[in-house]
Amino acid sequence: MSKNFNKDRPWYPRNQKPKHVDGQKAARTEFYKEELRKIAKGLFEIKCPLEWDTDYILNYFLSTGYFIIADTPAGVLPIKGSLTGLNYANNPTMAIIAVPILGNFERTIGGDCEVVFLERKRTKAYYNFNSVINIYAEKLASADGAIDVNLMNSKFAYVAEAETKAQAELIKELYDSISEGNPLVVYRKDMLSTNSGMSIFFGNVKNNFIADVLQDSRRTIMNEILTLWGINNANTDKRERLIANEVESNNIELQANVALWKYNLERCVERVHKVFPDIDFDISLRFDPSKLQEEANDVVRGNRAMGNEPSGKKVPG
Repeated sequence: MSKNFNKDRPWYPRNQKPKHVDGQKAARTEFYKEELRKIAKGLFEIKCPLEWDTDYILNYFLSTGYFIIADTPAGVLPIKGSLTGLNYANNPTMAIIAVPILGNFERTIGGDCEVVFLERKRTKAYYNFNSVINIYAEKLASADGAIDVNLMNSKFAYVAEAETKAQAELIKELYDSISEGNPLVVYRKDMLSTNSGMSIFFGNVKNNFIADVLQDSRRTIMNEILTLWGINNANTDKRERLIANEVESNNIELQANVALWKYNLERCVERVHKVFPDIDFDISLRFDPSKLQEEANDVVRGNRAMGNEPSGKKVPG
């Protein structure tokens, strides 16, 4: 894009955010960010000492992709900090911790601290939920705003053209009387019987109504997120009965999306127990996609027992 592109086109926005509706759109986006964070926090089941703050753990975990369990002046605690040093696999070897009250100190990973994470993306960088939450919150907010606009536009039904002010006022009174449910409305014939200037346009609101389609689109966006995070979800794009192979293939996708997370969490918990054997700690995924395969098979067997599957191995969608 040339440097003079925006100068040559003053109407062209310099960024993708509309200036005049950004406030409302930002409010919707922030709403969905909080909702998605709540869902993401619900992915994890934590077992830990009572004095540990699980919201503190999860909030930091979601935003950075890791948290540290370290021996501190106040005892063994889950804590935030930065990672430094490299071993042969480009994994960090030290944690630098700087928090109010406890002060600044360093700990050795595997010696007097451990790191709990989902997925290592590159050197000292871990998978976090920020990108997914930001991108999909914007999509959900856009779909939600489109629903509101469509519902508002669906209120449009009539436009009346009047020649005089008196005629316009009469049309308003007639509409009010009809809207109130009066079975009979009477007016003077000469008030509306003019040779020109009186026209009524009828808007076909049914043809403009797509809110139901937008609702499905919003649900589809949400399902994409749930699938990325290994949560089973209903298919709204295909309402007819699904064959078992389609259900099972989705289960495999769910398992693949979180298999590495599950493995890494188990390994992290083992390392924490090795460093701190007296700490009762565990973190795991609350929803195990590997169990969905057997659940789908149970549905198939139930349908066969009721005679609902003469062929095709179909299960309800």
